[in-house]
Amino acid sequence: MVRSRSEAFSDWLEVISQEPELGFDPALLSQGARAWYEEIFDEHGEVPPAYLLRLLFERRLSLARFSLDLLRTVAERDLGKKLQLEVQASEDSDIEPSGEVEVYGEQIRALDLQEALTATASGIQAFAADTQWVVWPTCTEHRCGLHPTLVVGRAVWHCTVGSHDQPMHDS
Repeated sequence: MVRSRSEAFSDWLEVISQEPELGFDPALLSQGARAWYEEIFDEHGEVPPAYLLRLLFERRLSLARFSLDLLRTVAERDLGKKLQLEVQASEDSDIEPSGEVEVYGEQIRALDLQEALTATASGIQAFAADTQWVVWPTCTEHRCGLHPTLVVGRAVWHCTVGSHDQPMHDS
């Protein structure tokens, strides 16, 4: 019996999700993360977890760099000063088999741009608070700090005072 592409992908996703180095619940994958796994499957087939670890690291690093570039530009504009902040990455990690990627202590484990933006925003906020002694960004209406969060799969700034959201970026 020949499996359909969809069945083969679902079977592979289930197999790799059980690997201790990867360990995830396929049902909880974001739409973006699932699309990335599908892209890997379509381009490389049923790759083993050891091969997938390298691809995970590369994906997370790419998303972290893109997210940092995008959000740092906005933060520098808003704050009126340059932020000397970079993505830190290590392929070899005793803690994380797929390598560690972080922005100012905030680990980036995302495979989806919106999730990466949310995690990166947390790192930028911590950096701004620790090094510049500022709260960034702030709600123009309530004059309080906003919090990065995901709402229906989109990265947004959330105001807890007014219980409203504003887009994190324009795309």
